[in-house]
Amino acid sequence: MHVWTFTKVVAQVQPSYAISIRDSSKLFPRPTWFPEARLNFTQNMLESPYITKKPGEAVLTCVREGGEEVEDVTLEQLRTKVARMANAMRIKHVVAGDRIACIAANTTNTLVVFLATASLCAIFTSCSPEGHHDPIPASAAEDAVCR
Repeated sequence: MHVWTFTKVVAQVQPSYAISIRDSSKLFPRPTWFPEARLNFTQNMLESPYITKKPGEAVLTCVREGGEEVEDVTLEQLRTKVARMANAMRIKHVVAGDRIACIAANTTNTLVVFLATASLCAIFTSCSPEGHHDPIPASAAEDAVCR
């Protein structure tokens, strides 16, 4: 597949076609693209050939509301954080198909939880706490993520 070669997507199973002939002329139900493909999103994000290879260069910048807190994260830091989170999830017996939900702002830590979840082929969802005037107790967040 030319698109896979061009984008340099890493896949455990490469597809031989993009969409089946019988599905190519319909929009609903939504056709399945690359049905044979098997890949890991996290692997493609953290091992992409398009990512800078310069040590110490930021691949992610997180700016908190108000712009007062700015966090630059290098590729190695991001990989380390994701690996640690994925290992913690494995210890808690998170497996493919499990659902991980959290109430979290759009921060580096939330991205780390998402990438760790995806690395285990689990399903991630989050809701930003914006608009909540009462602080959400830590125990509520733990209940959402832990079993």
